[in-house]
Amino acid sequence: MKFRTTLILLVLVIACAAYLFYVDRYKPSTEELKRVEKRVFRDFEPAQVVRILLDVTQRDSETGAVTGTQHFELDRDSAGWNLLKPVNFPADETLVRQVLDLTKKLDQAAVLIGDEYESLNRADAGLDTPDVIATFEMPSTSITVRIGLKDSVGWNCYAEIEGRNAAYLVPSNYKELLALKTDDGYTDARRRLVFDVRPLNVSGLLVERPGATIECRRGDDTMWRLAQPVADAADDLHVQKLVDKLANLKVSSFVDEPTNFGPVRLTITLVQGPLSQRLQIGSQQGDKLLARRSEYQQYVEIPAADLAEFMLPAETYRSKLLVIRNPFEEPVHLTQEAGGETLEFDLEDGAWHFAGSSSPLLDELRIEDYVAQWGEITITNFVDAAVGRAALSSVWIALSFTYKDIDKPVVFTLSEPAGGLVYSERTPGTFVALDAAAVAALLATNELPFLTDEPVAWAAGQIKEIKAETPAASVSFVKGSNGWVRITSEGAADSEEDIDAVLSHVLPVAAARWVAKVDEGGLARYGLAPAAAAFTFVNDIDGSAAVRVGNECPDGRHAQIAGQPYVFVLAEDKYDALAELLPPAGANPSSAP
Repeated sequence: MKFRTTLILLVLVIACAAYLFYVDRYKPSTEELKRVEKRVFRDFEPAQVVRILLDVTQRDSETGAVTGTQHFELDRDSAGWNLLKPVNFPADETLVRQVLDLTKKLDQAAVLIGDEYESLNRADAGLDTPDVIATFEMPSTSITVRIGLKDSVGWNCYAEIEGRNAAYLVPSNYKELLALKTDDGYTDARRRLVFDVRPLNVSGLLVERPGATIECRRGDDTMWRLAQPVADAADDLHVQKLVDKLANLKVSSFVDEPTNFGPVRLTITLVQGPLSQRLQIGSQQGDKLLARRSEYQQYVEIPAADLAEFMLPAETYRSKLLVIRNPFEEPVHLTQEAGGETLEFDLEDGAWHFAGSSSPLLDELRIEDYVAQWGEITITNFVDAAVGRAALSSVWIALSFTYKDIDKPVVFTLSEPAGGLVYSERTPGTFVALDAAAVAALLATNELPFLTDEPVAWAAGQIKEIKAETPAASVSFVKGSNGWVRITSEGAADSEEDIDAVLSHVLPVAAARWVAKVDEGGLARYGLAPAAAAFTFVNDIDGSAAVRVGNECPDGRHAQIAGQPYVFVLAEDKYDALAELLPPAGANPSSAP
């Protein structure tokens, strides 16, 4: 029996806890209930409003006498809010949202009902000739509110709602917000933004001037292309910058029916989806341009400086790059043919490599930069097709780019230099010129420009052993717990040489310049068959690297990393420091380095 009672109590406790958690916690608090009770429009939903009508009474600032009434009509369509009266123009969306939001959250300071409402002096309250009559239309209903004068304190205004036998005292700032204006001030109900677009959604830009039409279209690949006056690749960043500028273009002032608009000197059209928005530019007055959106009757002034770029010729819209590609297209191979030499570069595992070479001396970043520079080389100007074709009868350079997931390579040929220029056919029928000196400065005809500046890139502290040898003798220095030990065939002893100082001066081993790529038969020319000396650095982590040193040259000594086919110049001071470690003549014999 006790167990049964305990079980029942447990069930009741769980049920109460569930009620509190799932039901009671969502009940509005007393504060919330009080706040809702003060709301004038409890069921008002701004998203459902499709039309707003306002009659704003204008009064003399000194006497308060009525001087006129201005009627406003605002209508919402798929694009947003538009002002239909007193002038047809897009409405200030921010201002309309503020009106709707404040209407939803409007609280009453007091409400007069019954006898208080019946005895209210409507004339003194301003409800016979209200300052504002506002009607909010929804698809199936509407709300009309009449707002009169301020109360004796001045913080609130009298208001009444059509269909209710009551008068409310509401904050006076609500009336001020509803009293829309078209006075060109900061509270003007008209939108200051000229165009209502999202820059990345704009698919077309049309710039028309007397005798000239420039048309740009954005493709499905997001790239801008020039359609008029010539079909060509557009300067993607420049065109997008122009679209961004138009999306943020603002009216400096509104003008009522100017008499000096003059003939249209410029028309700018933005296309977004199925809709287009057109701006017509008339005469210039000082630093302002008179303009109008052709869809609306309102004239405006716009700073002339904001539209200066749209007065430039069509050539400024064309891409200045030789290689045109979508930014999402990734190059994976480049073949370059020039002067009878062919260089190939491959992208493998996210890094660029010299095709067919795996030398550790090749700098991946230099190869990547080289490929990128060809992809970003700019043209100087566009040329006549006949001139371009004639120049390309003598080819200097051929470039073939292969892109990921695109089977067919993109090929460019560059002519032999003529008059400081080289010519190329960028796209079929579009011929361009490039600066010959810039092309020559970029062009690499062998592997040397891609070799690292530091053939041995280790720091002095990483070295655990160094071996110095000549064809006649050798000596090793090994770092022990108490310092460096000198080892020869005669035995080991503490080193008298300051090995740390030598290594700090020499490492990392730098190439003053790279000289040539040579095979075994060509080493003797540089004194490297055999080498005059060799220095082997041992690193516990990375293994060892041997620097073979040959004969003297103007900048120092010819040198080579053992096992690599490249000759470089080792600075004289670096060699002199290493030479101090060489065994004296007549020391223990050694194999040729």
